[in-house]
Amino acid sequence: FYTWEFINENGEVRYADEAITDRAVFTMSFVRDLSGVAVTYTAVDENGRAVGFFCCWIDRENSNAMLKFVVVDSSARGRGYGREMINLAARYAFDVETVDTVTLNVFSVNGPARKCYSSAGFKEISVTDNAFSFGGESWGRCFMRMENKLKEDIL
Repeated sequence: FYTWEFINENGEVRYADEAITDRAVFTMSFVRDLSGVAVTYTAVDENGRAVGFFCCWIDRENSNAMLKFVVVDSSARGRGYGREMINLAARYAFDVETVDTVTLNVFSVNGPARKCYSSAGFKEISVTDNAFSFGGESWGRCFMRMENKLKEDIL
């Protein structure tokens, strides 16, 4: 059993969600930092140890939330934290921010992350080869999107 919470800048729970699982009980809090355009969230385990981080930029004009800089601590990878962070972020974006889509970009060579996002419900829309160059290397970019299923069901 998990309890997930989004906590606003005043320490108040703005959104909570629960899920049943066969893993141990823990609470993950996503603390909102309203200092910039992107809203940042840190996921912590039951001991208060940071296990993940991401930014979410809300584009109200286009009804889209874009997840950026999704990171899971290397010691916590492979345990479902990433998928659960992404699922909660998407549900928060759809339920609270009321956007129609959630999008993200990932390096195309990052197979584990692409698998994680796909398992959370994201669909690969496009891959751009050589989108970034650094240190003599080129990196491709995979653009992924998740649609708000509730709105799809209504239409």
